[in-house]
Amino acid sequence: MLWLFPIFEIWIDNIRHVRTYELTFTADSEELQRLESLFNECRLKITDHWQMKKAGKITCARTTQGSPWRHDKLTRALINDLQIEEFHY
Repeated sequence: MLWLFPIFEIWIDNIRHVRTYELTFTADSEELQRLESLFNECRLKITDHWQMKKAGKITCARTTQGSPWRHDKLTRALINDLQIEEFHY
């Protein structure tokens, strides 16, 4: 019976994988709304967030929870997004 615990632990870790994304882009409220939609489309739960505006740029952070493949989907979308000047997690 104890051999089941590692299997459940891996399964739970995959469901509850947490990452914090920090993104920088030109100050534009439409871009911010589009990014929120992108997080929702990737079905990542946002558990915390902050944002600031400085010198015509917006820097925001989103702490998210979801499976690793959902995070990978978001990462690919952010890499291909020409409006995002910088991001890391």
